[in-house]
Amino acid sequence: VPVSRVHTVIYSGASVAPASLVIRAGDAVRFRNEGSSEVWPASDPYPSHAQCPGFDAKRGLRTGEEYTLTFSTAKTCNYHSHLDSSNSALRGTIIVQ
Repeated sequence: VPVSRVHTVIYSGASVAPASLVIRAGDAVRFRNEGSSEVWPASDPYPSHAQCPGFDAKRGLRTGEEYTLTFSTAKTCNYHSHLDSSNSALRGTIIVQ
């Protein structure tokens, strides 16, 4: 039985890294804000976040704050920062296998 892992996505303020991440069902992703502005990770599309229900931090993360979510279903989840949804540098993709 594979051991679940926690992967980290870093918001630097100017971008997210990695912008594309491949994980296994059951793994978690930690979204960490290391930038100076708040970010709000949430599933596409803006503003409904319906592509991957439950993928919504529900609020802006201040510098140093984290939001962690376990992805249990195989699917592709595109995401954005709800506070700056048109900023393509703050978009990413989680591919759950």
